[in-house]
Amino acid sequence: MLYSRQVAYSNIWRFDLRTPTQPAVPLTKGTSVLQFPRVSADGQWILASQGTGSNSHIVKFPASGGEPLQITSGTIGVLSPNDRQLAFVSRSNNQYRVWTSDASGLGATEVSDAVTGNPTRITWLPDGRLGWQTADGANYRLRDLSNGHEELLMRPDFEGYASYPQFSPNNEQVAIFWITSGSGLYLLSWPAREPRLLAPNLAPIGWSQDGEWIYALQAVQPFKAQNSSSALFRVSPRTSRVELIGSFPRGYLTRGSCSLTPERQAIICALAEDNSDAWIIDDFDPDVRPEKR
Repeated sequence: MLYSRQVAYSNIWRFDLRTPTQPAVPLTKGTSVLQFPRVSADGQWILASQGTGSNSHIVKFPASGGEPLQITSGTIGVLSPNDRQLAFVSRSNNQYRVWTSDASGLGATEVSDAVTGNPTRITWLPDGRLGWQTADGANYRLRDLSNGHEELLMRPDFEGYASYPQFSPNNEQVAIFWITSGSGLYLLSWPAREPRLLAPNLAPIGWSQDGEWIYALQAVQPFKAQNSSSALFRVSPRTSRVELIGSFPRGYLTRGSCSLTPERQAIICALAEDNSDAWIIDDFDPDVRPEKR
């Protein structure tokens, strides 16, 4: 019998926006599944999720590359703007719940009433508030952990599913990926929350320092190679102009797989790869049935 075996894995790469014609640099190597990289505010560390499902945990390694060091269990980890708090998602009682700890993963505390519909949709806002996708996946809850004050990212009357919000440098606009009648990269005025479609089938990574560009990638689900690529784009929030800025030498990108460094001069991405081989079983008898016990 002839059959195939497939292995999926991903590693972290750095794409330098200052020299986009130069080859991207791999920061990790191997056959582990490293996903959702996020850079610390001081630019010294990269956090990522290693593994899949219930076996996933949060690791960190130097921004220049190196061996990942485990911090805590969870599907995604994001450091606060001052690098003092770690927010992460962990599965408990068959639900994905939001937790916080210190930057080293110690003193973990569950955030009250913070069930999320997706374990990879969590973010810190520039003003220090924590945001996570609602249980139904349609919106984001934005909470000030110091006083409990909370609001929604999208207006309640909006239909669809919002994810990966990225606030502009002046905090007057929010780039999001929105699955609605016309799915793609949208721009929300803030705090008025008036949406405008910028580019179909793109998901935001972050903003340039001057606010003139939104960096983006093709919007596909994790480990879905069909119709995906390793290309990076930038989109003008004023004119909706889309420009290709570069690509990686192999692998492909998925939604949420990239983030910007704090100085916004490089993009850090998890490049997913699939390898498959053909195998043969000798003396295979299709008529043999397992014995009943």
